[in-house]
Amino acid sequence: MPNPERRVPNIVSYNVHGCRGRDGRHDIARCAAVVARLRPVIVGLQEVDSRDGRDAWAIFESKLKMHAIPGPTLLGARGRYGSLLLTRFPCLAVHHHDIAVVNREPRRAIDARLATPLGPLRVLVTHLGLGWRERRHQLNRLAELLHADWSGAPVLVLGDLNVWWRPGKVGRRLHPALGHAGLPWSFPSGRPLLPLDQIWCYPQQLIAKTTADTSPEARIASDHLPLVAELQMLAKP
Repeated sequence: MPNPERRVPNIVSYNVHGCRGRDGRHDIARCAAVVARLRPVIVGLQEVDSRDGRDAWAIFESKLKMHAIPGPTLLGARGRYGSLLLTRFPCLAVHHHDIAVVNREPRRAIDARLATPLGPLRVLVTHLGLGWRERRHQLNRLAELLHADWSGAPVLVLGDLNVWWRPGKVGRRLHPALGHAGLPWSFPSGRPLLPLDQIWCYPQQLIAKTTADTSPEARIASDHLPLVAELQMLAKP
């Protein structure tokens, strides 16, 4: 379990499952507290849902006191659903890429450039589909985006990639330069067996020690565990 007292800056990827926990309780503040305890500087959330009228997007932004970059994929009369990037760094630019497959649930990728102490950092946050043909199309689309705009600057790819078969091949499929610092099991949260949630990076030393938060709070707040990795190149001596 990550130590909340560490001073190393953390990044987090977390599928919050609409903030509905394994106990059936819908609690946005509880999910926000799980994330806050990890003291992140960058967070990629998936399945953020405000279609019941409660603005989960604003609640996460307020509770975590971070700049929010929404990436909605579904819009309803009372709210929206999708991914959310939260950061403590200024945002230089942001693009939203449609990676959806016809007749499947809409999917998008948030593609942001952040101003950090190590210089510009590109961060992609996404949530891939359930079907393997769908995921193959989406991975190919993300690979096109990375290859078309590869500047050699540091890159993070965060998300629920829904990949459980040969998960270590995902990064190489996206870009041969991407690496990881572990692909821990994160789903289901009560007894994790699959590495559905992943964090990839360039250069390899950008992150270290990726783990799943197995705290009692994290095990109940969503059906996924949050992943947390140390943003090594920003660590204070």
